[in-house]
Amino acid sequence: MAKQQKKKKEKDKSGTLSTLVLALSLVVVAVIVAGIVRSQIRDRAQKANTYYGDPARFERPACVVYERLIEATPEHQELTRLLGEKSIDRDDPEAQKLMANAEQRVADAIAKFAEQNECDLVCEVDYWKEVATRGAAAGDVTESVLEIMR
Repeated sequence: MAKQQKKKKEKDKSGTLSTLVLALSLVVVAVIVAGIVRSQIRDRAQKANTYYGDPARFERPACVVYERLIEATPEHQELTRLLGEKSIDRDDPEAQKLMANAEQRVADAIAKFAEQNECDLVCEVDYWKEVATRGAAAGDVTESVLEIMR
């Protein structure tokens, strides 16, 4: 009887140890996954708010208010008119094409500005305010990019 109780205690100890190892492994996996997810979210945010250049490597940054640039395009103005008349819906292929053309027009103007002014990063003004840590000043160049678009 004593042998059986001793074996049961040893089995309980090994079961507890196995459970502890499993729990610790799950915690480690959860921490790793959380880090990867945070990294992916950060990368998406950088890409979504960066219109030219690499936010990880830059020396001469500039900022724009992207929405103002989009709204200034003839394509966006036409889209706004058509939506106001209710002649198309945002999901219509024509609406998607107009928006894609507006975005391309803005991207081309931003690239042209950056190349003319030797900027290596153009990002959203609000995004810059959140991440500006490297001491480089980034001015709002929205008006200059609008001039290029005219």
